[in-house]
Amino acid sequence: REEAAMALIVRDTGDAAAEEAAAPEEDTRGVDSLPYIDQYDEQAQQQVERMILEEIRKYSAENPFVLSPALAARIPDPPPFNKYGSVFLATEAVRVVQKGAESMAGPPLDTMRYTLPAPDPAHKGQAQAWEAAVDNARAQVEHQELRLLNLEMLRSYGANSWIMYNKHLEEVQARLQKENEECARKIQNINVQRKMEQSYCGEQLRTLELRWQASVHKNMDVAAAVAKLQQEATELEGKLLSAQKLGKQ
Repeated sequence: REEAAMALIVRDTGDAAAEEAAAPEEDTRGVDSLPYIDQYDEQAQQQVERMILEEIRKYSAENPFVLSPALAARIPDPPPFNKYGSVFLATEAVRVVQKGAESMAGPPLDTMRYTLPAPDPAHKGQAQAWEAAVDNARAQVEHQELRLLNLEMLRSYGANSWIMYNKHLEEVQARLQKENEECARKIQNINVQRKMEQSYCGEQLRTLELRWQASVHKNMDVAAAVAKLQQEATELEGKLLSAQKLGKQ
């Protein structure tokens, strides 16, 4: 009886499989996983590893961190970037590279504007030479006065400027920290919501799975009962035929 019931179930299963094979195949790649309730077996692990290998094959074989030409062609070129920040620094870098390490020293520093040279002995009798020396001295005095003025301004207002700048940096840091905490809170809420939804769906899936298992067992019992009744009917038919033959005799 059990063999007959299993034969009926296998036949029904084969018919269902044939109908599924005839139906159009659906694309389930967009279905999200349920990490809070899914239980991964070795077969699922192998499938994940195959998907990872397929993704790796999209990259260059020589260097896995370099995209293949097919994928690189889809990425637009980045905007021009000047790592030096100014034309002067770029020109200086080119000069250093072309002339080597000896050019790092550069031209000697001109210290003539920091001195007060007297006219040459050969030109001491010329008024123009003394006028040039006096103009140089006046320029040096003006330069020193400007330096003193800058130092006085820095002593008077520099500390407050740095205090205001540090306060601005603290405000920026507080704003960014607040945004970071807000993002972390949103991520936590999303994870909690996902866990609650998936846990609720998991309970429903387990309930439906138990109902399906009960239905399968019930179908097996019904199939076994049908096979038993068929066997009994066959036996009764045989007995009836035997009785009819005995009656005729």
